[in-house]
Amino acid sequence: MNGHNMILNLTDRPFYTIQGEGYGLGRPSIFIRFSGCNLRCRWFRNNVESICDTPYSSFKPERHRETLADIVDFIEKHSKSHQIVITGGEPLLYPDQVKAIFEVMPKHMEMTIETNGWLLENLDLDDERLTLSVSPKLTTTDSTMASRLKLAGIIKRSCSQKLKSRHILKFVMNDMTPEIITEMFQEFVESVGLPSSNIYLMSEGVSAEAIDEKQLIIVEMAMAAGWHYTDRLHLRIWKGKRNT
Repeated sequence: MNGHNMILNLTDRPFYTIQGEGYGLGRPSIFIRFSGCNLRCRWFRNNVESICDTPYSSFKPERHRETLADIVDFIEKHSKSHQIVITGGEPLLYPDQVKAIFEVMPKHMEMTIETNGWLLENLDLDDERLTLSVSPKLTTTDSTMASRLKLAGIIKRSCSQKLKSRHILKFVMNDMTPEIITEMFQEFVESVGLPSSNIYLMSEGVSAEAIDEKQLIIVEMAMAAGWHYTDRLHLRIWKGKRNT
């Protein structure tokens, strides 16, 4: 299906808010959330197993019918936005749909694609207005040395092939010990080869209270490594309400 009649695989309608984390923190942004993910993240929080904080786009993906024309209309209504954030699930399951949104995006806007990195090579797009915010799931999936090296290689190739686009790494910190995380993440960053100014540490959590429990130690780890610490402002402002 071509043009503005293209059907997008979303969880629900786009929404207008601020970017709450990582690159572009605080910027007025249009969020477009795709449905479905190629990973199934699980981890332990206080010895209780937890799963993805957006299960409605991964474990039990919800579906919403939206056309590219609908997206254009939404952008026009929120023209004060500085960027469009493409998220999921894993939006690069649908690279042609992501590229189509970029192509109808006004010239004054940027786009940030939130991705786990495994499908970066699916995306045929490189532009100075594009940020690839890669969040490798190193501690919430059954990662091994071999799988980490493979993912690092995919991201490194993307950096070398998409020279106009900005690449950042955003690591989500759960309840693993700082020593294990620091060693694993440092090794991964060195394999990818990105500068420290492109690396972010962020607390896992679905509430401000959960973030507060561990933010000090994560801030100290970020400072020691010369990386960025990023808060999650949307959880503080809207208390975990969906689509904020």
